[in-house]
Amino acid sequence: MIRDLQYNDGIPEDSRFASYSDFFKDTLKSLNEEEGRAKIRKVRELTKLAEAELGCSVTHLALAWVASHPNTSTVILGATKPEQVVDNLKALDVIPKLTPEILDKIDAILQNKPAATVSDGAKL
Repeated sequence: MIRDLQYNDGIPEDSRFASYSDFFKDTLKSLNEEEGRAKIRKVRELTKLAEAELGCSVTHLALAWVASHPNTSTVILGATKPEQVVDNLKALDVIPKLTPEILDKIDAILQNKPAATVSDGAKL
């Protein structure tokens, strides 16, 4: 999903997507289908949330969300340039802003939160 976040407003000419368009052609095609358009709509909603309520980019929000998840042991950055690493580290400032209310809003946008389970594997 992070890749989708990067290209919310189109594909930059100097991106891996543009450089290897044949490799990504199925992904690009899928974004024009119903499910792909739904993903783009969700990313745009997340972008609004990030900018309006958290004062950050959607990329920073995504990285902060991953880093704050209790089951995450590490966050791997896909940066190809040093300035991208520096920019990605701004996500650390977003982590404290991920209140339960903000996390609920993210869940409402994505509609993909797994169901809770009890120790025997049954859904709650």
